Amino acid sequence: MRSPDAWFGIWQQRRWINWLLLPLSGLARTWWWFRRLVIQPQEVPAAVVVVGNLWPGGTGKTPIVMALVKGLQSQGFKVGVLSRGHGRTSDATALIRPNSLASEVGDEPLLIHRNSRAPVAVGRSRVAAAQLLLRHHPEVQVLICDDGLQHLQLAHDLALVVMDERGLGNGWMLPAGPLREPWPRAPRARCQEWILSHGAHPSEPAVEVQRKLAQVAINGDGELMTMAQLASQPLAAVCGIAKPQAFFSALELAGCELMHTEAYPDHHDFADWVPTQWPASQWVCTEKDAVKIWQSHPQVWAVPLVCELPADFWPGFIAAIESRLRSLHGSKNA
Repeated sequence: MRSPDAWFGIWQQRRWINWLLLPLSGLARTWWWFRRLVIQPQEVPAAVVVVGNLWPGGTGKTPIVMALVKGLQSQGFKVGVLSRGHGRTSDATALIRPNSLASEVGDEPLLIHRNSRAPVAVGRSRVAAAQLLLRHHPEVQVLICDDGLQHLQLAHDLALVVMDERGLGNGWMLPAGPLREPWPRAPRARCQEWILSHGAHPSEPAVEVQRKLAQVAINGDGELMTMAQLASQPLAAVCGIAKPQAFFSALELAGCELMHTEAYPDHHDFADWVPTQWPASQWVCTEKDAVKIWQSHPQVWAVPLVCELPADFWPGFIAAIESRLRSLHGSKNA
């Protein structure tokens, strides 16, 4: 069986294996449009924003979600977040609590909650998660879905399609290509859409998102260390994300000397992981992995990824949210 990385390369081309799989992609496309026809999206009393992607796997949605949450909070909006909670042991619909574990609610939703203090609900059904969150937090005006672009049951008002350097690949749907839905997308009536990019993809114009490591790292005891201090000593790095090499490369670009690296599958639980004794004085990881690693190893340093949306993105985005809220409640603030 081919590795995901091998498929990523195949999906960038239109070779014999892609043409061989194209009839299956045709069936997938037909099934997608059938579902679009028969599923009637359910609305909830909030402006709903979906941050999603077209490729299977990660494209860096969660840092964008956190940037959106903080940006909207700074403008006075009451924000909640919905997520499926990939990697958790339960499928139950639940609200994240301060003492929730990543194994129960998922690493990314837990990170979002701790990072922003916004209420977060997880569940296979985005509708059920939204209803649960709004029942406990009726003050919430804006719901941001971390992933769910292809989730048709919950109506959304704004869609942010996140692309990385892979762009649209060969432009075909799975399995002949990488796309989880047909492109160009056909947003439902009333939905406004933006394409966000944090990599080169000449096929589509997009809002450019800046991503960089924070200047300060933090450990599980709440202690801080500047990146300059980290870079002054040899390090060992560990992560369980979709693109581990991107994290390692970012550390090296920041001047860190990596003596050892360990990469695990995305959403790895780290329950049995032990920081081995390498000739490195410190271990570093991503924020996403830290919510699991710190349960047993609070001495590991997490290096946050900072995502910045351009200033000219916000006016149109906020105007679209305000327009939706006026149609629901008559004003921006409850």
